[in-house]
Amino acid sequence: MEHGFDYSDGAAWIDGSYVPVGEARIPILDRGFLRSDATYDVTNVWNGYVFRLEDTLDRFERNMASLLLRLPVSRDELREILFECIRLTGMREAFVQMTCTRGMTPKGSRDPRTATNRL
Repeated sequence: MEHGFDYSDGAAWIDGSYVPVGEARIPILDRGFLRSDATYDVTNVWNGYVFRLEDTLDRFERNMASLLLRLPVSRDELREILFECIRLTGMREAFVQMTCTRGMTPKGSRDPRTATNRL
């Protein structure tokens, strides 16, 4: 248990913090939830190694670009977030999913271009 949390079922990074996967939440007004305005990608961890991570990140970035989404972190930061999630769980065999949602628009706006994208 790190930071007082049990990550044995999985770890998530949301809003700048690591939490047990069962406690990860997105706001109900996130356009990813309301309108399925999101993209994701998944890779595998086998024997403690991430399978073709750079290819997965390339594909994830292409998918985000096609939807005009941008991550709130750099590619290097994303890579480190994924590695830390794996490390926290202690799992040697796992799936790792990245999801980018449109996020929420400022109060009073319905324009998706004004939304802050989320990881």
